[in-house]
Amino acid sequence: MVNDPAGGVLGEIARQRVHGRPHNVTEYQHPSPNTYGSEGPLLAAAYGALQDWDSLWLFNYATTTTEFVTGYFDHGAHPGKMANNLLAAALFRRSDAAPASREFSMALPPAKEIDVATASGEAWHVTDGAQLGVPAALALASRLSLAIGPGATGLTTPPAAPAGPAIASDTGELLWDNSRINKGAVTINTARTKAVVGFADARSWKLGGVCIAPGTTRQDWSTISITLIEGTAFGSTAAGRAVIVATGDFENTNQIWKDATRSSVGLNWGSAPTRIELVPASITLPVAASRVSAWALDGSGQRTVALAVAAPTPSTAQLTLGASGTTVWYEVAIASASSPYANWRETYFPGAVADPAKEATVWGGNADPDSDGIANLLEYALGLDPLRPDVAGLPRISTMTKPADGRDYLTMTYSLRAAASDVAVVPEISNDLATWRSGPAALEVVSDTTAAGVRTIVVRDIQPLGEVQRRFLRLKTTLP
Repeated sequence: MVNDPAGGVLGEIARQRVHGRPHNVTEYQHPSPNTYGSEGPLLAAAYGALQDWDSLWLFNYATTTTEFVTGYFDHGAHPGKMANNLLAAALFRRSDAAPASREFSMALPPAKEIDVATASGEAWHVTDGAQLGVPAALALASRLSLAIGPGATGLTTPPAAPAGPAIASDTGELLWDNSRINKGAVTINTARTKAVVGFADARSWKLGGVCIAPGTTRQDWSTISITLIEGTAFGSTAAGRAVIVATGDFENTNQIWKDATRSSVGLNWGSAPTRIELVPASITLPVAASRVSAWALDGSGQRTVALAVAAPTPSTAQLTLGASGTTVWYEVAIASASSPYANWRETYFPGAVADPAKEATVWGGNADPDSDGIANLLEYALGLDPLRPDVAGLPRISTMTKPADGRDYLTMTYSLRAAASDVAVVPEISNDLATWRSGPAALEVVSDTTAAGVRTIVVRDIQPLGEVQRRFLRLKTTLP
């Protein structure tokens, strides 16, 4: 269905909704033997959530008790559809995909309804927005409805269709992309669920901080998705748990296609077990690899083989799918990164930490988003605000007379957040800004006191002024 630029049957259903009344979609299915049928739960749930439908029923879970698909509407025996129900439930029931912010409601008073039904009504379309000229593709961007009753108020002229070939929802979370002819792809980009559905081989999608890159599949087609079942956002410093589902080509064992188009099997449905493609892909998460563990799951959802976790960068973790046993789903566990620095960073840069592209300029330790010349990690250590240029709270350079010899020495006084225990702050001294020295052989600690959560340290040069021509002092900050 991803190849239909108007959204297929989803636009038809959306144009039947009545404004202000519950809208329940029953008997939804992408019937077998469709080899792309795994897309059904994801697309219906994502765009059903966008339309703010009230319920979505996938038909039919148990036409038989066998372990393979025996008819057009079998759902329970289809592993791709059943695994994707997890993602569909998250999108629809948790409101992962938000309702569209804009609604187009067509006025349909009783007289108009009778006219339309008499002229063109039929069983599945007695009277709906299609007969009023509402473009189906509009359902991919905004909510659609009919205003009914004697006092119905609404549009009398249908709105224009959104410009294609790529149509984004007005929430910015869904994209129905037909930029490539007969190679459609739909992306889902919500805080807790990310997915790519369609003809996606050898391409990659950056969905917030998550990157999904499908490999080569039998049909140049797959559904690859990840949803958090614990946690609120990818890239958070809090612990989380996610499920990945990857599905592709599907058929029963000994299923016999009538011809090369693979559009019909007649009555030759074959036998158990069902066979579904093992989809290769990589998923990159915006958290350090040291925090991530992952496993392939068996048919009952139990962990089997552990996945290797690569570290493309210090702040990302990459999982490779399709190389850890025969499975369509995986579990991902993300450990907490609740260090004081991680919590500080999340406070000042909520959401940005999930985007690796912003590390160098916004949230990274060496970034300086307020352009005051002080990197984030030093701002953290000194208790400064990384989003406002600082003039107070910086290290102070002065001179001090040492009572023991009556000579003057270069001195630096600096204050640290006592809670910033996870960052190392080291004073250093240099003659030439090239070679820096630290420790007792270079600097002497005069005092180190803590009061009201602030630690104040005074250090002085071990060499008196006048013995060297130039001296420079600095603070070096590093994370252990």
